[in-house]
Amino acid sequence: MTKLEKVIEEIAKTKVKLSQTNARLRELEKQKIEAEDDEVAAFARANNLTSDTLAAMLKTYHAHEPKPPESPAKTQVKEETFDDD
Repeated sequence: MTKLEKVIEEIAKTKVKLSQTNARLRELEKQKIEAEDDEVAAFARANNLTSDTLAAMLKTYHAHEPKPPESPAKTQVKEETFDDD
């Protein structure tokens, strides 16, 4: 097997692993959302909240939720040159 063939084979294997990893990530993200939904439902049941009351609480929460910080301006690093005298 030539070096090129080995690299091509390794690329193919890596693509398969990447595909599997992405599928696992999507599944985990789905499970996370389901777990969050379960926690909200449990909270609502424990506090005898109606769907309207819960919706109002969430609306109030989101209205007062802090906004994510803006991305910092790109800082430029000034290159210094040193002359040997």
